[in-house]
Amino acid sequence: MPVQRESIQVGHCYLGDNGKVWRIVRIWPDDRVQFEFRARFRGDARVWKPGMVDRASFAASAQCEVPCDWRPGTDGQRAPAALSFSGVRRA
Repeated sequence: MPVQRESIQVGHCYLGDNGKVWRIVRIWPDDRVQFEFRARFRGDARVWKPGMVDRASFAASAQCEVPCDWRPGTDGQRAPAALSFSGVRRA
């Protein structure tokens, strides 16, 4: 289930429907969300890369809030039931 756009907060992290973890850096007055993202499984999972998208699109793609250091199997949390381990939404 996507997150509510009003609940998106700076400094919080979200698991995207693409399997990446997104950390909110800034929410601009024109409703754009500036974020950093990292992969879940790859060796470069500690490398954050910049991105920006409108808030409605971000909210639709974010599946849930997660700790910023989240990785499946490392903290007892699992990916949301709607996601497979490949990051592809299940029907």
